[in-house]
Amino acid sequence: MFPLLTPLAVDSGSPFPFISNLSMSLGVILHHPDRGENLFARIKVPEVLPKWIQVGPTPGQFRFVSLHELIRQKLPDLFPDMAIVDVMPFRLTRDADLERDEDDADDLRELMQEELRQRRFARVIRLEHGPDPNPWIVQFLMSELELTEDDVYELSGELDYDDLKVIADLNVPRLRYEPWTPVVPTRLVDEDADLFAVIRNGDLLLHHPHRWTVRIRRRPHGDRSEGQRTARTGRTRCLRQAFSSGTTGSLTFP
Repeated sequence: MFPLLTPLAVDSGSPFPFISNLSMSLGVILHHPDRGENLFARIKVPEVLPKWIQVGPTPGQFRFVSLHELIRQKLPDLFPDMAIVDVMPFRLTRDADLERDEDDADDLRELMQEELRQRRFARVIRLEHGPDPNPWIVQFLMSELELTEDDVYELSGELDYDDLKVIADLNVPRLRYEPWTPVVPTRLVDEDADLFAVIRNGDLLLHHPHRWTVRIRRRPHGDRSEGQRTARTGRTRCLRQAFSSGTTGSLTFP
């Protein structure tokens, strides 16, 4: 992990570092032994590493440690001879809505490629942080990124729940919802039937819950129909259990 960390400090001789869109960062307040003022440093959380690392193994249990906490514990090695005052995880969102005049473009493909390049450097429109943020870090980021209070969002849980996929994929049946297989209405089983004739014989109630979708496309009067059906099993309940206690440093599942 250590070779992947690149701490960047901000002072009068070092400009504010570029922070890419939706990347996870740790904001750190440092104190120099000879000076008492706050010094800001930013550490990008490596994207190639899982945000929850399984430790053990322990028979019958799954134990995870947060990558953020591991980095936090190693901050003295990254900033030797400096005092670590506080640490705050945060994430930035950059504006992806760039205006381009497609009618005047000679090459639409080149225009789209240039827009994708420009998105990396678009202005910041949102700052997200967890509960109990450090006020000085929040104000410092707002000043450097030219944000207002309306652009700052406090989240009660994780900044990115996609990081919990490693936990959602655990093979723990009792933490999963029972799979449910959708059923095609009896009157629609015959794919060669005239769909409009079926509707004239009575109303049809089609239920499309958010956990699965059914798409039915029919051509009337004998044309062979085309149907697609996609079922999705229930998501795991372990994520709900993981944050019911508000713990973000480590997780244990019996």
